[in-house]
Amino acid sequence: MAQYQSTVDAELLEGLLQRDGGVAKLVESVVTQILQAQVQEHLKAAPYERTKERQGYRNGTVTR
Repeated sequence: MAQYQSTVDAELLEGLLQRDGGVAKLVESVVTQILQAQVQEHLKAAPYERTKERQGYRNGTVTR
C-alpha cells in the first residue's frame, strides 16, 4: 500500500479553528493532494515532466 505525505497551509489550519467551512477546505486540500499523488504514481511522471517511463497523459485543471 502506498504512503502519501500531505501538507496543510498555516492559513487553512487557522481558518479551520476560526471560520465556518474550515473543515471542508481542509478535507478538500487533503483529498486533492492524495488524488494528485495517485495520478503521478499511475503516470510515472510529475506534471509537465517528460520521461521514457511515462504511462500516459492527463488533462489540465481549471479554477472555477
